[in-house]
Amino acid sequence: ALRHARNRHRAVEVALKLLGKPHHYSKVAAYVRKHSDRYAEVTDLRVQQALQVSRECVSVDRGVYALREWDVERSVTHGDAIRTAMR
Repeated sequence: ALRHARNRHRAVEVALKLLGKPHHYSKVAAYVRKHSDRYAEVTDLRVQQALQVSRECVSVDRGVYALREWDVERSVTHGDAIRTAMR
């Protein structure tokens, strides 16, 4: 499944799903590099960026991401804290 991903974003989502639990973006990047010829040279930064913009992934801790479908509690971001304080 990982080798058939249409783009880097989908490859990252599939890798996280195959890992089966929340992981730091560097672990997700290592998994992608190991299991995908197409993305064998993807950087940790590119994987982190893909996780940040993915609608399927949520940040659960500093640098740690989970799939939204796992229903893991999301971490509070700086933006969330500011919005709450301004209410």
